[in-house]
Amino acid sequence: MKHISLLFLSLLALPCAAQSEKGDSLSLGDSIDIGEITVTAQRPLVKQEVDRVSYDVKHDDDAKASTLMEMLKKVPFVTVDAQQNITVKGSSNFKIYKNGRPDPSFSSNAKEIFQSIPASAVKRIEVITEPGAKYDAEGLDGILNIVMDDEAQLVGFVGNANVGLSVMGHHNASVWGTMQIGKFMMSTHVYGQLQSRNGTMSHNESEMHYLESGNVYRDSQDGNNKGGQASGSLEASYELDSLNLITGSLNAWYYNIGIDYDTDMGMYDTAGQTLYSYRASSLDGSRQKYLDLDGHLDYQHLTSRKGESLNLSYLISTTRTNYRSLYDYFDIVRQPDYTYMERHSRNHFTEHTFQLDWTRPLWENHTLDMGAKYILRRNNSDSEQEFDNGQSMTSDFLHTTSVAALYAQYKLKAGPVSLMGGLRYEYSYLSATFKDGSAADFHRNLSDWVPSLMASWRINDSHTLKLNYSMRINRPGISYLNPARFVTTTSISQGNPDLESSNQHNLTLGYSLLTPKLTMNWSLSANLSNDLITQYNYVRDNIIYNSYGNVGKYRRLGLNCYVQWKPFEKTTWMLNGWLSYVERENESQQIRNTGWQPGFYTQLSQQLPWKLKLTMSLNKQGNYLNGLYGYSDGGPWNYRLQLQRSFLKDDRLTVRAYVYNPFGGKYEYYNSYTTKGDYTGWDSYRGYARTAGISVSIRIGSLDVSVKKTNKTVENDDLEGRK
Repeated sequence: MKHISLLFLSLLALPCAAQSEKGDSLSLGDSIDIGEITVTAQRPLVKQEVDRVSYDVKHDDDAKASTLMEMLKKVPFVTVDAQQNITVKGSSNFKIYKNGRPDPSFSSNAKEIFQSIPASAVKRIEVITEPGAKYDAEGLDGILNIVMDDEAQLVGFVGNANVGLSVMGHHNASVWGTMQIGKFMMSTHVYGQLQSRNGTMSHNESEMHYLESGNVYRDSQDGNNKGGQASGSLEASYELDSLNLITGSLNAWYYNIGIDYDTDMGMYDTAGQTLYSYRASSLDGSRQKYLDLDGHLDYQHLTSRKGESLNLSYLISTTRTNYRSLYDYFDIVRQPDYTYMERHSRNHFTEHTFQLDWTRPLWENHTLDMGAKYILRRNNSDSEQEFDNGQSMTSDFLHTTSVAALYAQYKLKAGPVSLMGGLRYEYSYLSATFKDGSAADFHRNLSDWVPSLMASWRINDSHTLKLNYSMRINRPGISYLNPARFVTTTSISQGNPDLESSNQHNLTLGYSLLTPKLTMNWSLSANLSNDLITQYNYVRDNIIYNSYGNVGKYRRLGLNCYVQWKPFEKTTWMLNGWLSYVERENESQQIRNTGWQPGFYTQLSQQLPWKLKLTMSLNKQGNYLNGLYGYSDGGPWNYRLQLQRSFLKDDRLTVRAYVYNPFGGKYEYYNSYTTKGDYTGWDSYRGYARTAGISVSIRIGSLDVSVKKTNKTVENDDLEGRK
C-alpha cells in the first residue's frame, strides 16, 4: 500500500512540476523517496489533418521487418484482403501517388510492387480523403500517397534484398538501395516475379437467361496465365544550395503473360434443345504485354520567407499495351461459321505535363497556394480482328486532349480550428480522328469549375472533428472512347467517342480519437452524381451489346471506421470496417440497382518469446453492387497466419513464414449475379484457396536515407479508363 501511495504522489507531481516552470511552486517534502520511476509513452502513429489521415510508418517498430503491403493493413480507411487487393474506404476507385505525385506503376500494379518494397524505406502513408483544389479534379473516393523516407544527413549507403518462395509457384526477388555522396543522392529499386501455370489455374462458369427469347446461354472455362513481371525505379536529387533543389526520377513496369484458356459454351431454347454450341482453345502466341514508363523532373526554390516555395515540374508518362489472342473453334453445332479467330489490339498512351506551384504564408497561420498546369495527352488505339471465313474488322482511332488549369487554395489555422477553401478552373479541348474513316472526326470544348471547402476542429489533444465538401470530375480515357467493335458469338463491345466529363459531389463528416493505447477514426460520407460515366448493355437477337455513356445516377451513404488498440505492451489489435448504402440508376433503361455493402479487415499481432512475432488476420467482403445490373457476393472468409523472426545485429536478417486459408476447403469461390436488364444470370469463379510461403530479407548498410523530394510535383489523376 505504501508503494501505491508513493506512486500516486509521483503522478500528481508530474503536472504540478510542469506548472512550477510557469512560476507556480510545489513542495512534496525532501523526506519522500519514491525510488526510480519509468515513464513509457507511445508515439501516436495516426495523425488527422483537415484533408487527410496519415500513418507514421517510420516510427512503427514493425516497419523494419515488414513490406509496404503489410503496413498498409494498419492504415485507417485502407483495407488489404487476403488476395492483396487494396481498397480505400471500402472502394477500389482511388489513385496511388508516390511522394505527392501520381505513379502509374503503383496504381496499375500495386498488389505486386507493394509486396517488394521494404517498409523501412517508407516515411508515412497518407489517405487523402478529400483532395483540395490543388489536386486535379478527379472523381475518386480518395488518394493513397506513399511518402518515401526523405531524411538524409550523413553520407553512406543502405540496401535491402528480399527473396520470396510460394508453394503455388509465385516466386519473387527484389533489391532496394539508396546512397548519398555530398549533395547528390540516388535511390534505386528492382523487382521481378515469376508466376507458374499451376499457381494461376482457375475455373469459371456462367449462365444467362435472355428475357425476350427465353433462351439460356451456358459456358465453362479453364485457364491459366503463366508469365512474369518486373518493375524498377531510379530517383536522384542534387541540392544546389540551401534554397534550390533539383530532383528527377524514372519508373518502369512491365509484364508479359500467356493467355491459355479452354472454353465450352452453348445456347439452348426453352425446351432445352441446343440452338448452337462449340468449344474453343487458345493457341501458342496468345499473350498480353504491358509497358509503363514515367519520368519526372522537378525544381524547387525556397525564398527567405519561411514556408514560401516555388516549384516547376515536368512529367512524361507513356503506356504501351499489346494484346494478341489466337483461338481454334471445334465441335461446332450450327455456330459459329468460322473455326479460327485472331485478335490483335495495340494501345499507345503518351502524356506531357507542365506545372507551376507557389506556396506563400501571408501571415501567421494563413497560407495561400496558387498554381497553373498544362497537360497534353495523346491516345492511339489500333485494333484488328480476323476470321478464317474472310470476315475482318479494323479500327485506327486517335484521341487527343489538352487541359489547362488554374487553382487557388487558402488555409487558415486559428487555434484548434483549421479551414481550407479552394477553387479550380479547368478548360479541356478534346479531339478525335478516325484514320480508317470509320467515323467522322470531331472535337469538343469543356469548362469546369471545381470548388472545395474543408474545416476541422481539434477539441483537445485526443478528439478532432472535421467537415468537408468537394466536387470532382472524371474525363473518359481511351478504353471508354475507342469506338472499335470487338465481336464474339454472344456479344459486341465498343467505346463511345461522344462521352463527356462527369461531376461528383462529396460531403464528409469525420471524427478521430487519439490516445496512447487507442486510436479511432470514423467517417460518414455522402456522394452524388447525375452524369456518371457508366457501362450499359442491352440485348438484340440474343447478342449482348456493351458500351459507355453519361447515363448513370449515383448515390452513396457510407460509414467507415478504423480502430487500433494496444491493450498490452506486446499486443496490438486493429480493425478496418465499412458499411455503405449505394444506389445506381439509368433512367433511359428504367433500371435502378440498390444495396448495402459491408466489409471488414481485422488483425491481431503478438510479440512472443525468442524474438518471434505472430500475426493473425481475418477479412470478409460482403455483397456489393456490380454496376447497374447486379451484385457480387464478396467471396469467402479469408484467414492468414504469419510467423516471423529477425536475426543478426540490428535485426538485419528477417525470415517470414505464412499460410493463407489453412481452414476450410481447397478452393475459394467468387460469385456474381445479374438480376436486372435484358438478361439475368450468374457467374462463378473458382481458384485455389490455400497457399503457403516463406520470404527472407536482409538489410545492408546502416544509413537510413532516401532521395530528397521537392515540396510539390506533377500530379495527374483525372483520367478514367486509361488502361
